Amino acid sequence: MSKKITIQVMETEEDENGIYDFRPIASIRQEELIDLFGCLLCTILSVDSLTDNKQKAGRVKNNILNALKMVLDKFSIRIDDIIESAKKWSEENLSQTQRETEFDDEHKKMFLENAEMQERMMEGKK
Repeated sequence: MSKKITIQVMETEEDENGIYDFRPIASIRQEELIDLFGCLLCTILSVDSLTDNKQKAGRVKNNILNALKMVLDKFSIRIDDIIESAKKWSEENLSQTQRETEFDDEHKKMFLENAEMQERMMEGKK
């Protein structure tokens, strides 16, 4: 049996007694979350083309990829699912000339290496 995840956004209101009332106002299913992250991955990987400062673009990209990796780990979402979604989104939404990034094993390796490096840095700060 596979685990399905649904994230709910709750609106809270505190009454005069300090008791909170929680009302769901939105939810997102795991499949939608994967598609969202796939779209985000396309954007992240194309950040180099947005600036001439490749070093700064690389730092921004690494920071975003590391944050994405932490979220994926938190929700037990596989990077392969995100890459597949990114490929699909790219094919559906970008013209051939806009598709500058291939989603291959090299990108997966880079994503995982960046996340591992960030984890080591965080452990070193503790």
